[in-house]
Amino acid sequence: METIEKIRTFQLLCDGWHYGEGVPTTDFSAEVGISILEETEAEGLKAEVFPELNGGLLISLNRPQTDDFLDILVSQKKDSFDVTREKGIGTEYVILWELENINREELTLIIKEFA
Repeated sequence: METIEKIRTFQLLCDGWHYGEGVPTTDFSAEVGISILEETEAEGLKAEVFPELNGGLLISLNRPQTDDFLDILVSQKKDSFDVTREKGIGTEYVILWELENINREELTLIIKEFA
């Protein structure tokens, strides 16, 4: 899966990779992110991944042929997640809801519901 390889490259980023700020994606974030991607692939969702400055990871999920998105922020060192549901593209979008510090079981239910 291409997105898994992308996560692996985020682990190789140099300190200061973003205009003097940012650290590489942590091993913890990478492994958790990969497990989430494996789960979402089974649900038929498209995924894009982005490194966070603090070593975390952002996973943006999309239902094919829609403008519905589920953004998952993977912490750099703890097994809790912030999740945002959005509708729209580019600057024309609306945040439908946001959840902070949810656990993996809750995240799995949200992903299944979104799919």
